[in-house]
Amino acid sequence: ASVDEELSGIREVNEEIQNNTNARQNALDKINEQQDANIAEIENVQKLKDELSNLVDENGNVKQGYEARAKFILGELNQALGTEYELNNKNIKGYKKLKDEIDELILKKKAQIILEANEEKYKEAVTNKAKAYEEYLTTQKQINEMQEKYNKLQEDAQTGMLGAGTLTIKQKEYREELEKLNSTLSNQEKQLQD
Repeated sequence: ASVDEELSGIREVNEEIQNNTNARQNALDKINEQQDANIAEIENVQKLKDELSNLVDENGNVKQGYEARAKFILGELNQALGTEYELNNKNIKGYKKLKDEIDELILKKKAQIILEANEEKYKEAVTNKAKAYEEYLTTQKQINEMQEKYNKLQEDAQTGMLGAGTLTIKQKEYREELEKLNSTLSNQEKQLQD
């Protein structure tokens, strides 16, 4: 087989491996983005709870002129946390209990978000680990084959079987391909460690 044919086959396999590696990384990125969005939503709930604390005294009485905002915040908190707190006659019944309960619910929601994201990452890892390791071994094999061919090329040059111009072109092609394969291998090692 010619150098071009050998390199073409290796490039195709390397490209497929690179695409699979990128797809796995994209899946993990998507899980992380969803986790970040969910955490941001819970942090917004925390901000609403803090704002409500500024609108209400310790007995649950809403400060004059803030009734509509307090009612809105209660609605948002109820929706986000699955609670049913109400504003009755400018008073939030059981406000002290509500504050403690909201803090506890926020912590539970954050923990749930992190656990669910980690569970997704684990499922993704289990599903793809064997395939990733297989591709890693394929890349190592390609590197070894490429290095052997490169070494053979060097031997041919030393024995005078190849002209200097041909040698330089082929050396460059092999070196470039080895660099790509080593880069792919490095990325694969990183993913196998994650």
